Amino acid sequence: MLTVYRNDFHNKNIYIDFENEDISPLLSFRAITEKYGTPLQIMLEEKDDLKRNFILQNGFKLMRTCYLCEFSSSDLRVASSYVKIMRTVKNREFSWNYYIHYKKMHQAINPLTAGFEEFMEILPNEVYFVDEKNFAFVEDNEIAYVLCDETSLGDDFLLSLCQVLFYNYDTIVFEADDVNPIAMRLKNNFSNGFIEKTETWIYK
Repeated sequence: MLTVYRNDFHNKNIYIDFENEDISPLLSFRAITEKYGTPLQIMLEEKDDLKRNFILQNGFKLMRTCYLCEFSSSDLRVASSYVKIMRTVKNREFSWNYYIHYKKMHQAINPLTAGFEEFMEILPNEVYFVDEKNFAFVEDNEIAYVLCDETSLGDDFLLSLCQVLFYNYDTIVFEADDVNPIAMRLKNNFSNGFIEKTETWIYK
């Protein structure tokens, strides 16, 4: 059975899902998008080959691949960094800077429709930072959201952040979207480890 739903934070698209047994030439994505007047979005896991082939043949385009990562300290592939990491609780400055970045990263796929105050509520309370341009919202061993500049300081911050977390945890986890260059820089600090992929496909 095909299901249709919305995401309150990204409600410009209609999300759909269906089971392999629902695949049929009679399934009309054009009719669905005309009914709701919005693009369609479906999230696929790496194993969803039947769904992937079907939607590809029916006009969907791959817009983003998200990597769910779990790494240990032995997976780090770069040298040590000695940038001093500080910790604080989230404030409006860190939250606003990340809100602007998040909006930019999602604009071309499914724009953020939540306001700043609502967005700030979902951010973890703990912030690891060097300055207002290099920081991460962290919850336990998860790097939930990270921002850094394009200088060597940004690279050092990402590495030091990992080193600090590995001091307290055996593994760290985070999601890295291939449309987010900062997240991919973080991911590229590692080799091996565990990586699971989720794809975002859009039909207009």
